[in-house]
Amino acid sequence: MPIPETDYADNIYWVYGIVLDRQIHVDNRTVQKLLADEGIGSRTFFWCMHEQPVCQREGLFENETYPNAEYLARKGLYIPSGLVLTIEQMERVVTGARKIMMQV
Repeated sequence: MPIPETDYADNIYWVYGIVLDRQIHVDNRTVQKLLADEGIGSRTFFWCMHEQPVCQREGLFENETYPNAEYLARKGLYIPSGLVLTIEQMERVVTGARKIMMQV
């Protein structure tokens, strides 16, 4: 669960991120498709800089790996959240996400 606040900021819950456990043998795109099949939109986390095509074309990060960034890029996704969602919409997202997490 995201923390509601720190000593310098309040969480505005702009997005709700989920990181799939290492023991789950599917990636975020598979879960994204399953969510879409349930009528739930989602977005994958941002792709790691060292694997961005423009950075590779420019010869940046050559032969470098960043395991944590790579893990998050492949196992992280955002589900709908925000202050404008109705209770019914939130319940639909939670129910659908829970159903899918039980399948994978």
